[in-house]
Amino acid sequence: MAYPVLCPRRSIITGDLWLILDTWLRQARTEQTPFRDVCVAAVFRLLGRLGQLGLKENMLTSLENLAKSINQFGMQNFSKGMPWEVQLSVIYAIHDLAPSNPEAALKTLESWRKNSTQPVPPAVIKCITQISFLCRQTKSQNFKKLL
Repeated sequence: MAYPVLCPRRSIITGDLWLILDTWLRQARTEQTPFRDVCVAAVFRLLGRLGQLGLKENMLTSLENLAKSINQFGMQNFSKGMPWEVQLSVIYAIHDLAPSNPEAALKTLESWRKNSTQPVPPAVIKCITQISFLCRQTKSQNFKKLL
């Protein structure tokens, strides 16, 4: 159940996971203590998975906030020499959280794709395609509501 993880009273996300990410951002790239890149990549994958559980629990406000934070993190840090495995984990977390705000997710991923210095993996291209479809679907539903 996602509620204990995403509830405002005791949030693993804000209490523990953000602390790991903040510490990692502040450490020098040559200094791999206390958190290694692979650990940070795992945190982002966990955040994406927790977000999927939150979607099933219909916790939209919490998920929108989480998605916004991860999108901002990606936009601010992709160009700052973020290790490839962390970049990919952020991409997959954004994809996992995209249903809460597909337009913002697509904007972040398209920007990353445009500026990426490495070949974009086919799985990431598939993620972008899925989010594009979700955006079109959302726009179509909103248009039908106006009629």
